[in-house]
Amino acid sequence: MYFKHLFEILSLSKKDPNTLHFDYSLFSKSVELDILVSDLAIKANLNREKQKNACRLILLNLALADGNKVAVSRDNKHKVASKYCQYDVNVTSIKTATDKLHSAKFINLDTGINAPDGKGRRSTIQTSEDLYLALSKIPLVMEIKELVQLRGDGENKGPSSLIDYDDTPRANRIRKQLQAYNKLLSSIAIEVRDSSGTKIIDLNNQHIYRKFIDNGEYDSQGRSLFNSGGRSYAAWSALNKTGARSLIFIDGEESVEEDYTARILSIPPKLG
Repeated sequence: MYFKHLFEILSLSKKDPNTLHFDYSLFSKSVELDILVSDLAIKANLNREKQKNACRLILLNLALADGNKVAVSRDNKHKVASKYCQYDVNVTSIKTATDKLHSAKFINLDTGINAPDGKGRRSTIQTSEDLYLALSKIPLVMEIKELVQLRGDGENKGPSSLIDYDDTPRANRIRKQLQAYNKLLSSIAIEVRDSSGTKIIDLNNQHIYRKFIDNGEYDSQGRSLFNSGGRSYAAWSALNKTGARSLIFIDGEESVEEDYTARILSIPPKLG
């Protein structure tokens, strides 16, 4: 399963992976997922379409966690950037679906604590054993809706910090380039092998996306200039540089990583 592969990738870099944060940008077209959602909707009394979509998003996050916990906000004031949320749900929908799935014993909910001394903790969700087995049988492939992403420059750098923006000529140009890169990636085989040459992780069907920082610079129409950040991300970005990342093979051939920072001129700050 794609999400299990991705979780294994993350595990190579972290011996004890932390609880994942709820990601509103996840999306997957899967007939098997729709069937599972329809079954859960009847048993958990999820009557509205938004509740069913919230259930889909919850299941995708739990599939990505592969049995581990997922931290999720239950604060109705928590903002969700609609540009990245293809299921068009908000915190209220997620909270309602979470409560009903928990009451029906499909997931475990550990409600967080909002402590004024800063020692509080976020709510977490986790699959029941039966739901974990059901999810493990579904072939899920994640699809990314937005390749050009913009986040605030605050302390929270996770998916929940993504913010909406209006497209600009530069954003459209970057998106077109990323689509070309992703088309190329879909035509080649990428995998991680162990020291004996045996494939251990399949990195096919991946997407590259690019994330920028909102630094308050705008064009004459008030649109973000996409001048800061601009880092590209993919599944292999989480691999350890001297470990698994050095064992990537492309179309059966060993790859060599180049340090591009050494090829870019560094301009010192103006003195005086």
